[in-house]
Amino acid sequence: MTRLYRLPPSVPLLGIAALALATGVAAHDSRDSTAARPPLSCGVVMEKGASGISIEARLQAREPVSGSYELGIEKTGASGRASIRQSGAFSAASGETKTLGRAMLSGAPEDFDIDFKLEVDGKRMTCRGVFPIEL
Repeated sequence: MTRLYRLPPSVPLLGIAALALATGVAAHDSRDSTAARPPLSCGVVMEKGASGISIEARLQAREPVSGSYELGIEKTGASGRASIRQSGAFSAASGETKTLGRAMLSGAPEDFDIDFKLEVDGKRMTCRGVFPIEL
């Protein structure tokens, strides 16, 4: 599993929004690095709540799009180990933002390895970084 990112314990979750602005490419076509800009951006949103860490895999469509997604979350920390796998089909209209997968777990942001992949028009993309909104 690819490490999405690791935040030091001292970084507040509100800093994730600033990290979203700093991430370059949100989706990467794994077959062709010279491919045209994908029809969507994608990433992960993490928020700390009273019940733990909320993790959401999101996409934002630049044009109408449909495909499938895979979300893998591995958590290792003082409170134990967890592994979650989610997948399915999606479709989104131009300008639409969708949450494709969601989980709530105990722990700290640095406890998680997240792997979020999409397949659109036969092309596989890996969503890297926290969710950016960049239409």
